[in-house]
Amino acid sequence: MTRFSLSHTSPILCLRPMHLLETCYQRQYAYRRWGKSFVQHLDEIGVLGPWLTCAHMVWVDEADLALLAERGVGIAHNPSSNLRLRSGIAPIAAMSQAGITLGIGLDGHGLDDDQDYLREMRLAWTLGNQPRASSPSLEAQTIWQMGTVGGRRITLGEDIPLGCLAKNEMADLVLVDWGAIQGMWLLPAPDGLLRRATRQHVKHVMVNGDWVIWDGQSSQINEGEIIARLQEQLGQQNIAELEGQAKDSRSLAHYLRSFYAEWDNQ
Repeated sequence: MTRFSLSHTSPILCLRPMHLLETCYQRQYAYRRWGKSFVQHLDEIGVLGPWLTCAHMVWVDEADLALLAERGVGIAHNPSSNLRLRSGIAPIAAMSQAGITLGIGLDGHGLDDDQDYLREMRLAWTLGNQPRASSPSLEAQTIWQMGTVGGRRITLGEDIPLGCLAKNEMADLVLVDWGAIQGMWLLPAPDGLLRRATRQHVKHVMVNGDWVIWDGQSSQINEGEIIARLQEQLGQQNIAELEGQAKDSRSLAHYLRSFYAEWDNQ
């Protein structure tokens, strides 16, 4: 059997992202095709390793979590995307408990299309704490870890000096209006920050020592000019053609749903 050989010489170039087990049908396909889980199959052919980051993993078998942790596989959790696409809720508390490195992503599908990463972290925290007293719990600090150091590890690699405020790290920081976040009710950080903060509370942002946002405005680009150009280009689109394409897509949806509905009954 052919096995993959993936070098691990560069922390950036070695990382491979893979969307995996986003839907229940992917999980079913693996058992139909190989008689085992997707994770077990990928391990069998040598794909699993610290070079691999798997996005979503909503339908992962919990029995495979220890194997993923042992192989050093990272997981990118995308809670909004998973909800919007009706994929489900990933068991990130169990993943964290198993020792898997986790990050949080938006996948271009925020619940309200505003790409608010602070809100995405809050959603990950809320959904991650599942019903039943026997379910593992996620602390706020774990979510902050996912959104900083964990996200760096699964995106760029272990050796990139990014994700925390420390000597010799890249000077990346986000400053928020703590008074506006607290309002009338005082809340302790980090729980209060995670529970209430949104992108509207962001005042200043530094990237690698340079201020890119100051007083809520970009210091690098003219946002108004970019928006105007985008609107101009969108206005030149052939609306009738786009509506026709959308209609064609909707006509196929019925057949796709019917096909997979048969899987639901098996």
